[in-house]
Amino acid sequence: MFTTDHIPEYMIHFLVWPSLYILSLVIFRMRLRSYLIPIAAGTFVMVNVGALLQSWKIVYLITIIQPLFFLLCLLLFFKVRFLQSILMIGITFVYGLFIEFSYNAIMVQFDYNEFLTVTQNEYVVQGAWVAAFNILLACIMVKFRWGFTFISSRSAIQKPKTAEVLSKLHFSAMTGIICLSLVSLSIFFWNEMFFVIAIAVVTLLAFVLHYSYKSELMD
Repeated sequence: MFTTDHIPEYMIHFLVWPSLYILSLVIFRMRLRSYLIPIAAGTFVMVNVGALLQSWKIVYLITIIQPLFFLLCLLLFFKVRFLQSILMIGITFVYGLFIEFSYNAIMVQFDYNEFLTVTQNEYVVQGAWVAAFNILLACIMVKFRWGFTFISSRSAIQKPKTAEVLSKLHFSAMTGIICLSLVSLSIFFWNEMFFVIAIAVVTLLAFVLHYSYKSELMD
């Protein structure tokens, strides 16, 4: 049941989700002004999803439910194609988790048990931290014109080598999403598997970035 104790956690979502949408768009060089209404609609959906996860006490499903609804928002509101949406989710969610976990690890001076406790129970400060880093990175990428353009510029006819790279890219992204979905479960139930799953997610993100860069060069 939602109570006043959840209000700070509820409000922090209004910072986190717009920043994630903005970063997702900027990474793929998409014009933010064209997506103001989708960002607002997607934020409304994700804020309420987060509130329900907390009030129903099923936060251990957060890395399963939130990416799924984020995907639906990209498909319905942003009109982004399915595989493109998977890439956007893979990169932005893993980056966000990396920032959050790094902050938690530093705050508890790398004490593993304390890290798990903080990660399971604290959301407000970490959310503000992630949102700030998302906006900072987005501003840097816009200023220096970093990012990938192959998503929006990909033609219907692809060269064999390009198609091969894209298939590897999509496979890496899909596998990464599957591993990403296990992160919250490992934090709450499979503590001994957390590092293994985290390393797998980061490794797959590296493959995604590598193949994204190769796809960019082929355009």
